[in-house]
Amino acid sequence: MSEQKEKFADEILDKALANYSHAEPRLGLEGRVLARLDEEKQSPARVWKWAWAPAAAALLIAGGLYLARPRTQAPPAVAEQPAPPRTAATKPELPPIQAAQARPRSARRAAPAPQVTAAAKLSQFPAPQPLSEQDRLLLAYVRSQPQAAAQQARTSGQPMAEIKIDPLEIPPLEPDGNQPAPER
Repeated sequence: MSEQKEKFADEILDKALANYSHAEPRLGLEGRVLARLDEEKQSPARVWKWAWAPAAAALLIAGGLYLARPRTQAPPAVAEQPAPPRTAATKPELPPIQAAQARPRSARRAAPAPQVTAAAKLSQFPAPQPLSEQDRLLLAYVRSQPQAAAQQARTSGQPMAEIKIDPLEIPPLEPDGNQPAPER
């Protein structure tokens, strides 16, 4: 009996599918599909899909060129002048430095490095600096009162008396709000 039901169901299904295959598509379906395909070809999303690739390639090339450029720069030229005669009262003067003139990049590479002469070197390093206002005031104090300055220098070198701080005791807080008065 089940075989008869299966045959009957198969026959009904075959007839329904046969009628379905002879059916025509709805009116305008083909036109709608073709219009959709044309719209996708002209959509801006499709145009901009690969627009970032040339910009990324240009950035990679520019970065590579920047990293590959030579990093050598010509040191500033030093003027060669004879050193003035020195006296004990004058402070040493540094020779003036000439600013490097702007030259084309190829000329900068070809130029030899300037030689530092003995005139550019200082006889004392570091070079003495002029006194600050506080240094001048201290010097005037020492010259006007040498005994007081010497006494101050002797006492400033001695260690100070040890400072002692008593331990701090803080009593715990009471939950009822009745706090004992601090002891002093």
